[in-house]
Amino acid sequence: MTAKKLKSLLTEYVSAVAAITLAVAVRWFLDPYLNEQLPLVTLYGAIAFAVWFGGYGPAIVAVILGYLACDYLFIAPRFSFLAYSFGSEIGIMMYFVTCGVIVWLGRSAREAKLQATKQLETLNVTLSSIGDAVIAANHDGLISFMNPVAEKLTGWPLQEAIGKPLENVFQIMNEETRQRVTNPALKAMQDGGIYGLANHTVLIARNGVEIAIDDSGAPIRDHEGKIIGAILVFRDIAERRLADRIAANLAEIVKSSEDAIITKNLDGVITSWNRAAERMFGYTAEEAIGRSITIIIPPERLEEEQTILTRLRQGERVEHFETVRVSKDGNPIDISLTVSPMRDSEGRTIGASKIARNITERKFVEQQSAQLVDRERTALAQAEAANRSKDEFLATVSHELRAPLNAIIGWARLLAGSHLDPNTRKRGIEVIEQSAWAQSRLIEDLLESSQAITGRLSFNFAPIDFAKTIETALDIIAPTAKAKSIELQTYFDGDNTIILADEMRLKQVIWNLVSNAVKFTPPGGKIEIHFKRTNSHAEMIVSDTGQGINPEFFPHLFERYRQQKHDPEKRSSGLGLGLAIVRYCVEMHGGTVEAHSEGEGKGSTFIVRLPVGSLDALNSMSVLEE
Repeated sequence: MTAKKLKSLLTEYVSAVAAITLAVAVRWFLDPYLNEQLPLVTLYGAIAFAVWFGGYGPAIVAVILGYLACDYLFIAPRFSFLAYSFGSEIGIMMYFVTCGVIVWLGRSAREAKLQATKQLETLNVTLSSIGDAVIAANHDGLISFMNPVAEKLTGWPLQEAIGKPLENVFQIMNEETRQRVTNPALKAMQDGGIYGLANHTVLIARNGVEIAIDDSGAPIRDHEGKIIGAILVFRDIAERRLADRIAANLAEIVKSSEDAIITKNLDGVITSWNRAAERMFGYTAEEAIGRSITIIIPPERLEEEQTILTRLRQGERVEHFETVRVSKDGNPIDISLTVSPMRDSEGRTIGASKIARNITERKFVEQQSAQLVDRERTALAQAEAANRSKDEFLATVSHELRAPLNAIIGWARLLAGSHLDPNTRKRGIEVIEQSAWAQSRLIEDLLESSQAITGRLSFNFAPIDFAKTIETALDIIAPTAKAKSIELQTYFDGDNTIILADEMRLKQVIWNLVSNAVKFTPPGGKIEIHFKRTNSHAEMIVSDTGQGINPEFFPHLFERYRQQKHDPEKRSSGLGLGLAIVRYCVEMHGGTVEAHSEGEGKGSTFIVRLPVGSLDALNSMSVLEE
């Protein structure tokens, strides 16, 4: 037993003894008037007090002590114990019965009081410890209770608020209209309902500070259902209102954002979908929410989503990840993706927020810029190559013009003398003639190249015998081939070799192709010229066993001033115009020219295809010409 409890118990017994002592003293004071009548009459009040204040134990002590004192002092014979007559025994029995009833009733009342007190204390502790403010008022609207939270919000201490009208302590008004608002507790007392406050209600504290609150009032009823007061429960919702405003602002930002904002859980299921996402991907929110995020992910990029989900489960953030997604209609969309983990109040990752920005236009601009840079680089490289080609061309022209001129000048000086024998003079004349012819061809190539560039090269189309044209052209080249011991062979498929063409330009094509073959075929080599005709085309094939073509040079094969250098230490003869003129002439005939080679040292093949008209058209043209 604790000291406090022992002290309380001692107080109860001492109080009981004191009460009995007082009762005996009162009876002693009344004794002159009562004599031996009603000797125990003053004890009942003391016993009732003892049982109410101390309980069962102190009450029994009071009953016994009171009886003994009165028996000794007031029951005859006086000043003796237990010496009473038979008539007195009945009174004594009635005393103990009455005391028993008093003790039993008092004990029940005391226990009920203690239980009520305990419940009241529990209620007070509960109301004082809850986070909401609580004010209770009696049926007159006067405050009977306030918990600490209510004291803090209203600015009124409990001691000052008790007994004051509720509307004086709890003053509320509409924040927007600035009008007073009816107190819900008073309204609840009037009609017995439960009422809450409308939005935008503020409490005006004692110091004039306005506090946004949420409130409800309810009546207090007794055991008969009669309204005996009201209770008011309210709370400070400033933080909640601020959070609501922030949430509303965020929601509006999400709605009005130009970026698609999507949330999903850790299983990849979409939980929210803003308007920008609807515009970007074509799915409405109703269509998207509840479905897997894979509806916008191309099949070949599904592994990306698994990687992102793994990183999210680890609490990582994915920033500015450029990838491709697909819209509802199947169109790919270039996006920049930022994914942030969403956490609950305990910090656990429960999902993700995805912000997708359409970068298709930016990607297009970047590609265009890259292409522009590439074109600029290509143009610069081409310009540099053109400058080099120009320099090489000028050097080549100078060389090609100087070589035959030197031969002509040299032999002309020799022929001017008179000491040369006839054979030498004949040889000199042949060299001069060949050199002059070479210069003539060189000048013609230059002129024709210039005319081809400006589109002024003329063509005269007429029916010609392609086979005879080939033979005539080969007659000029044959001596050169023979001088190098190169075998020339021609093959003609079919009798009808009439085509519509410019004979001079066609000979020029044949000369250039066969001359190149002779030039790049070593002594003892072989050159074949095939001709055949189909219903729509005439085809000439020139193949040789010469030096062949480097695969890297193929893209430049038909360009002007470009020559393949088989030996870097030797200057190539010619201007590099022959094949360019060939392609131009063939294309002006509506045909094509192509080259094939398995590589350097493995020979080359050139194929010329020219369209032909019907025989009737050719015959008609022949008749008209005649």
